[in-house]
Amino acid sequence: MGCNPIIYIRVDANKEIATGHVMRTLAIAKQIKRLGGICKFIVADEYAKPIILNNGFEVICLNSNWSNLDEEIIQMQQFIEKEQIKIILVDSYFVTKKYLEHLKEKVFVAYIDDLNLFKYPVHLLINYSAYYEMFKYETLNYNQETKFLLGCDYIPLREEFKDLVREKKDYLTNILITTGGTDAYHITYRLAKCLCRKEVLNNRVNLHIVVGRFNQDLNKIKKLAEEYSGIKVYQDISYMSQLMMECDIAVSAGGTTLFELCACGLPTICFAIADNQLMGIKALADKKLMYTVGDIRDDIESGIQKIVHQINDFIEHPTRCYEYSIRMQKLVDGKGAERIAECLLDKVKNDID
Repeated sequence: MGCNPIIYIRVDANKEIATGHVMRTLAIAKQIKRLGGICKFIVADEYAKPIILNNGFEVICLNSNWSNLDEEIIQMQQFIEKEQIKIILVDSYFVTKKYLEHLKEKVFVAYIDDLNLFKYPVHLLINYSAYYEMFKYETLNYNQETKFLLGCDYIPLREEFKDLVREKKDYLTNILITTGGTDAYHITYRLAKCLCRKEVLNNRVNLHIVVGRFNQDLNKIKKLAEEYSGIKVYQDISYMSQLMMECDIAVSAGGTTLFELCACGLPTICFAIADNQLMGIKALADKKLMYTVGDIRDDIESGIQKIVHQINDFIEHPTRCYEYSIRMQKLVDGKGAERIAECLLDKVKNDID
């Protein structure tokens, strides 16, 4: 491929928007690196910097406002010219048409979409959601120069989620709980506390709780684990696929994690804690890939009771649970990040027409 091509990624994470955007772009970055390219990240502030650095990638901090990207347009254009950037992948819900148009004047722009907020002025549009068809991109009169990567073949998962096989079990005893990096609605702690009551599950299960970097209930969850021997708490976990494969049932908020669970074939009870998760959980439920309690923000206590009820139902019907596993693994093969990386590197290799 000649000299190592450099691809820049513009992404953010913090207490408000959590780490999902960073994690999925890191998966793509690692595939770019594996294929011989170089990746550098551009962020608004310091929140995401440790995560990215710990994964071995350079980070440029703009010290800008992550919620108003238009304010950084001039700064970004100057940086693009200074570094002679050829291609940039943007992953933020806070982009505007103006922002993308100004970037496109200087550089090849790829964008990850799952909201279809407007007609995106970009060269490459990526939407790996299970509901991308409803956006009908083909009717929006995009220019011929805009290429699309659409559907679950492009789900950007880490290398560890490739080629996994789930075996059928007669007894389901290990439950995974993961609600993202922030858990602003305290679902993890409230659900764990509910499940710890003897009358709920009669000590039949172990809880494996993954606590995000910005979870405000970490100390309370750790204290709960001290009181109940069946609870294990994980933070900054580096072997998520292994843990998922060891568990029998998952409870998860919406987001890319749901696709990781599909790759592992781990029967999942999902819910939304953000507006942008609503279409995703509905699509997976409609395809009979997961059980959903819907938008848990509408009634958290009721939502938690529905989760507990479904956990009991899965435990009582392991065969039904395994049927979910089969359908889930047919959807996701774990090679989406590699496919996106190959497409981006091809653009650099061809000198960006």
